[in-house]
Amino acid sequence: MKTVFTSERQITTSRAEVWRLLTDWSAASAWLGVSDPRLDGPLVRGARLTFEARGKEQSSTVEQVEPPEMLVLRSVQGAVTADYTYRLREIESQGTEVSLQVELDVQGAMRLLAPVIRAAIRRADGGQLDRFVEQAQRSGPIPPPA
Repeated sequence: MKTVFTSERQITTSRAEVWRLLTDWSAASAWLGVSDPRLDGPLVRGARLTFEARGKEQSSTVEQVEPPEMLVLRSVQGAVTADYTYRLREIESQGTEVSLQVELDVQGAMRLLAPVIRAAIRRADGGQLDRFVEQAQRSGPIPPPA
């Protein structure tokens, strides 16, 4: 896998609340950039997240889940595999650092198109964390320490 991009943002919201928002599929279309995301059951390894993108139904699989710290979604389309790794790190009395790392593996003849595919992913998903943070911030800041 080759890294396509990594981004980090800080949210003045608790990690538990950020995790809840990250895994609230009914509200995820606002930041994922897809329509009608829905999980086929509980959030466990192997669960399937289905959504509408570019006019057709697509899906990702939960590759790894460690609440409330990490979620890895894997998308496979033919010879192209992309992993989206979301990590949450609580920053004491300041909120949560959220990071997204996207990695890509391209096999066979599609390797010739790998630079174009990476650029398309950066364009489509490079602002994903910005949209997520904007939505998460609407839930309100973390309360000050007692």
